[in-house]
Amino acid sequence: MFWIEMLSIPTFASTHFVRHSVGVTHFVSSNREDRGGDVDADRWTLIDHGMWLNAEALQNMAHKRLCGKAHDAVQGIMGEIKVQMYNVDEHLARTLVPLCVWRGGLCDELKPCGRNMGA
Repeated sequence: MFWIEMLSIPTFASTHFVRHSVGVTHFVSSNREDRGGDVDADRWTLIDHGMWLNAEALQNMAHKRLCGKAHDAVQGIMGEIKVQMYNVDEHLARTLVPLCVWRGGLCDELKPCGRNMGA
């Protein structure tokens, strides 16, 4: 099990991560006005997001969030998680790859990013 903190990430990026629900529990700060949030909060408002998750959940998350079709900011956050994971579990960190890499070039996206078109 791992505890991962993503501090000061855009609200929309947090929403991408919170869509993962198997093997992970999310702890996300609120933008609600009655909970101390900013009345002018938008999708780029920075929030904190913590995750308590197992290794398989982290791998599955990386498969989607490192995909070339994911938003650049989300890919960057997941990429930093991977970098930091090398300090904790190097073997696991090596498995944090896009789904097409995990599958040896096979992509299930309707419009692939082109990363592994020749594989």
